[in-house]
Amino acid sequence: MKKKKLLKSASLVALSTVMMCGAGAAFAGCGGSDYVVSISLFCNDSDVDVNRDTCNKWAAEYTEKLRASGEIGAEEVVEVNFNYDPSDSNYFDVLMNQISDNSEPDVFYVSPKYVKTWQSMGRILDLTEGLTDAESKDDLTDVWEDALALYAYSSDTNFNRGDRIQFNESKNAFETIANGTTVGIYGLPKDYSNFGLGFNQLYFTEANRTALTTKTTNDRNGAHGAQYKGAELTYGKETGVITYDADGKQDAPIITIGKPVYYRPYNFYVYPNYDAALAGGDPLACAVDYFTGGDGYCVTIPGFPGDTFEQAKAYWDNTDVTIPDNMQNKDAKYDSTQGYVTYTYAEYSALTWAVTYYFNTFNWDNNADNIGGFTTASGRKNVYGNDQYDGVLYLLPWLAGNNVQYLNAASTKVWNDGLAGDKKATDIVKKADAKKNQVAKEKLDGTNEPIDMVWGVNTEDYIETVGAFHAYGSDWNGNSNNTGDTDSKDSGWDLFVAGACVFYGVGTWNSGPLNASKRDYLQYRLMPEPVSEDYALYSLVKGADFQYGKGVEGSEYGTYKSEFTGAEIFQNQLQRQDKWGARMDSVGYGVSSRVANEGWKKDAAISLVKYFTINRETQVTLTYAGSQ
Repeated sequence: MKKKKLLKSASLVALSTVMMCGAGAAFAGCGGSDYVVSISLFCNDSDVDVNRDTCNKWAAEYTEKLRASGEIGAEEVVEVNFNYDPSDSNYFDVLMNQISDNSEPDVFYVSPKYVKTWQSMGRILDLTEGLTDAESKDDLTDVWEDALALYAYSSDTNFNRGDRIQFNESKNAFETIANGTTVGIYGLPKDYSNFGLGFNQLYFTEANRTALTTKTTNDRNGAHGAQYKGAELTYGKETGVITYDADGKQDAPIITIGKPVYYRPYNFYVYPNYDAALAGGDPLACAVDYFTGGDGYCVTIPGFPGDTFEQAKAYWDNTDVTIPDNMQNKDAKYDSTQGYVTYTYAEYSALTWAVTYYFNTFNWDNNADNIGGFTTASGRKNVYGNDQYDGVLYLLPWLAGNNVQYLNAASTKVWNDGLAGDKKATDIVKKADAKKNQVAKEKLDGTNEPIDMVWGVNTEDYIETVGAFHAYGSDWNGNSNNTGDTDSKDSGWDLFVAGACVFYGVGTWNSGPLNASKRDYLQYRLMPEPVSEDYALYSLVKGADFQYGKGVEGSEYGTYKSEFTGAEIFQNQLQRQDKWGARMDSVGYGVSSRVANEGWKKDAAISLVKYFTINRETQVTLTYAGSQ
């Protein structure tokens, strides 16, 4: 996805908070004015000031505009009644109730999923009339057509949700690029953000990497657990939990780059070793015993999170890691000569278990109390992997990494009817039989190629992906809130910000609180989401069909080798670079239809929406403030 053009002349504007009410001043919540616009939004506490100040600055400027036109007197002011909620779920619960009884604020957040419903209820205003002036049309050229499309709607049967939108000068209206269907614009995007995978770089310092790639389970020194049930445990030497070679007999370092390694995961938050976990009925250990005969799952980890190919080269043999010219997009706004370590589902799962195993059961930082875990601002805590759950934020990127969708292109079906012959409707639709949506996907070289996206919850591809997603928690204990060490704990987000979670989903809207966190505990970076196991160098794992042995000779999961060369890893990584995906997200500002006949307020509300969304100086200010 490329932006049509970049902002070329926007400067960072310092917003000043007006501290008192009076002539010429606009203050949110001062009261007493006949010219008040109400706005409600959700935002982190760290973003409240910049949003409130933006309202105040707009109100001051709009006051002067109305005075200059003679619409208000010299002593009258425009005010903003500013309200916010730090919880997006609570915010929309309240807003839905307000909309149901027609008491919603003048300006409020519109989620793309509500556009059709609220438009059909007559609760949101078509903004087209306020967007046809020359300045607005020029500013809108800097908005991605995909983002604008999220807030467009028409009841015309030719309209397809998601079609890109453009302005037609001759019609003086917005229309779909695909077929020219006239649409209304029922909101403008506050942002068009991606939700990707973040990690805490503090767990992957040079010292920690050295330890992870050299220490074996036999180096455990009798450390104690840090927290909850594990606080009573002692972690001593442990043979055979992490091994390599074809028979899985030789003890290996916690992380061994480029070699197929056998892992026997168990719940170390509750048990001191694998044997105790197996004897205690731990589901993770019992699954290893049942499905693998106790040998373990075999995974080949290609490198460390966030590493470029050049950085990963330190763990490979000396090989040329230059991306070939024919794979580079010379017009890209990023460094097209650079690639990043990308994992398959099983590689990411094994990595999560391995690093959390190490940081919880070793005295890795040589603390005087000989305790595992990580020291945060509130004391010594357990280290957790992630906190993923089966929802659009987390599962969709995994599906994208296997060219899978929930829905067909028309968003009308979740069941793929590509079955052939006399197969039952309950049968799993195999890859060859499944009906597909064809979409254009940008390759590394900047060109587009048609990709067959499989859709439907009954397809082999979908089930494989969902199986791997849930195996991350069930087979590898990857999620913080089902580790079983306590009945309750902080959310995954709070654990990540505190430094006690290695990986976590990060949206661009999280910039404020992440940047405000103490770097002693959190230094966050981004990494690619995992991709299909089809790209594994070699994996031997339990599949979604509960069958073990996917990595047999000649299968799609690769052929066993005792070690892969740097050249082989690099070529394999090249295949993965444009295969992963991140969920794109947006929330927009809309205007209540109640103001449609209120003269100045209708114009003012639309002006405030434009100020927050397409005003260039405001966009720079909000971005530099970390609120979007």
